[in-house]
This record gives sequence, structure tokens and C-alpha cells, in this order.
Amino acid sequence: MCVWQVSLLAGIRVGVSTVALISLVMIPLDSFLWNKPFMWAELSVLLFNTVENKSSEWGTSPPLWYFNRALPKALLGGLVFVVLGLIRIRPASTSLTSFGVRVNWFAVQVFVPAFVFIAAYSLLPHKELRFILPVFPMLNVVAAEGLGGVMLLVQEVFGRGMKGNPNSNRSIWVKGVVGAGGLGCILLLIGTAAGSALFLTASSLNYPGGVAFSKLHEIGGGDGTVVLVRNDAAMSGVTRFGEQRGDWRYVKEGYEEGNSGVEGGRGVDFVVTGDRDCCAEFEGDWDEVVAVQSFEGVDWRKLKVETKPSMFVFERR
Repeated sequence: MCVWQVSLLAGIRVGVSTVALISLVMIPLDSFLWNKPFMWAELSVLLFNTVENKSSEWGTSPPLWYFNRALPKALLGGLVFVVLGLIRIRPASTSLTSFGVRVNWFAVQVFVPAFVFIAAYSLLPHKELRFILPVFPMLNVVAAEGLGGVMLLVQEVFGRGMKGNPNSNRSIWVKGVVGAGGLGCILLLIGTAAGSALFLTASSLNYPGGVAFSKLHEIGGGDGTVVLVRNDAAMSGVTRFGEQRGDWRYVKEGYEEGNSGVEGGRGVDFVVTGDRDCCAEFEGDWDEVVAVQSFEGVDWRKLKVETKPSMFVFERR
């Protein structure tokens, strides 16, 4: 593996210069897009989540959620390889029936910063997998070390031909354990690939708000159309990038300026919501024009992803 190491001071210089360069680009861009002076979206989010600690308004999770829920689900079988990557297992040179184990210090140096990063984010009540995504390349490096170590062990015990191989006299027990370990790694890789495909399918169904928002624009409307986006829709895929009509007014319920005057649905033409009965509290009559399916669970007997209608678009008659 190719490794490039820099000193701590050099790393700090690179980090500071990178942040400075990015800020010179992003502050003018974010200020223009958000129509606010000296706006830097990433810094605002960082302050909101850490200094103000208001992210808990969007839900909280237990302190160990990243370790006992997020990482196992994200890494799947790779978590086993991460653990194996922290050690080196070799056939003992002094015995034909045992193994030698030592610490893989290279992997430890990569793993510790990732662990500290995750532990620091665990202190925040509100937790999301995306918060710790920057450390996954580091964890993958450690996992690669683990898988490579197992494959090297298999090669040492079985490879290079039996003739002249110093490990050819290893006991059947050693060969059986190593062979089973190599086969287990292969099966683990296959299972991880299958699990990733299943989770990918489920994830593609997790943003019904964005799908409903897109379908709303396919329906169309005249100039001055007012669209009310309720919180559940805004949290499941509706973004400003999906606002395709400059002549429409988009009102996001509860947490953005400009949503006054629509109490009780007054002046609203469309509503994007996850509550099928929400328009019962609004003035006038409404028609359901879009219903979007989202992930509900997995039927393991049929190996099928199950869905349910969870996001809707209503139009005023």
C-alpha cells in the first residue's frame, strides 16, 4: 500500500489554506443563492449543530447510536475486516500447530483518528449517518488491511506450491482454520454486496417528498401558484433545487420566512404533505393528485422490499 505521511504542522497548514480557499468561493456563492449577506451554509450548519446545539430539535439518539447501529448497518461485513485489520495473524515460526498475533500499527494509526471523530460526534444528541461519512474512507483502509491480511495468511499456508513451501507441513488443524477463514471472507464479501444492494433499493425509496415535489411540477399550474410544503415533506427530499418555477411561490411550513398569510391553507393552491388528512383542517375542498410510495420494510421470506403510500400532493379544487 502506498503511504504518504506529512507532519502535524504541515497538515494544519494544508487544512487552514484549504478552508480559506473554499470560503473565498463559497461565501459569495452561498450569499447569492440564499440572498443573505456573508452567508456560508456549511459554517451556519456547524454552528447550529455544535455551538447552539439546536440539532436535537430534529430528534435525538442514544450516545452509542453510531457504534451499535449506524456503523454495523453501513459497513456490514466490512466491520469484521476493520477488526481484523487492527491485528496481523501469521503462522507461528516456532510451532506447526499455532499462530502468532501482533498489532498492525499502520492500521491503528488510521483507525484512531476515525474513532475519535465518531466519539466526538456521539456527544451531540442529534445523530445522522451523514455526519460521520468523512471517516468511511479511513475505515475502508483498515478493512482492506484486514482482508489483505487474511488473504496473505491463506497464501502463506496454501500458496506457492506445496513443494518447497515451508508451511506445507502445517497441521491439518491450522490449514482447516485458515481455509475456513478464507472461505468465510469470500462469503462475507458476497453477503456485504447483497446487503448493500438491498439497502440501496431501500434508500432510493426514502425520499418521497422529493419525488412528490417533482411530480407536482409535472402537473403544472399557472403564474402565481402557491405551494405549501409541510415539514414531513421538507425532511424527505424537498429542496430549493427542486423549485422549478420562478413564477411560483413556495412556502415551507414553520421554519422559513415568508410563510405568513397561509394559515388554514388560505391562498394555497397545492400542498405537499405526508398527512393524508391534513387538508381536512384547511379551508375549501381538496383533491389528492399524487401519492408516492416509500420504504416500509423487507419481507425476508420473499426477499422483497415492501412499500407504502407516505407522501401526497393535494390540489385545491
